[in-house]
Amino acid sequence: MSENISKTPQLKISDKNVQKIYNALFQWRQETWVSDWKDDWPAYGPESLVSKFDLHVIAKKALTIKDIDYIDAVTSIVHLESLSPSLLIALHSAVHHVFGDRFEPEATSQVELAIPTKLQWQVTQGPEAF
Repeated sequence: MSENISKTPQLKISDKNVQKIYNALFQWRQETWVSDWKDDWPAYGPESLVSKFDLHVIAKKALTIKDIDYIDAVTSIVHLESLSPSLLIALHSAVHHVFGDRFEPEATSQVELAIPTKLQWQVTQGPEAF
């Protein structure tokens, strides 16, 4: 997938619009933390779900992000599989809010929930594995 991402044309977003998208994603992260994670994972915080850095990367690449594999390739979000449905919705909503009808993402109505393609299980070998 990373080969496809490097070949994806990068659409430039002004710093002002990146900040608007970032703010919307930041709000999504706060709301997601409070409603879905805070009670079950009190040691976590919103920053543990999606870092400010990752939110900024997503905001900067908002016009080229079409799926979760792309987000997985450019970020380090630990719980991406759990967060992906609402993250994509929040991202597309923020893009639509900032750009209106001038930009419509080619997103499908279904969100891909498969484990990212780069994830591979490895069998541990030797006595040190126990």
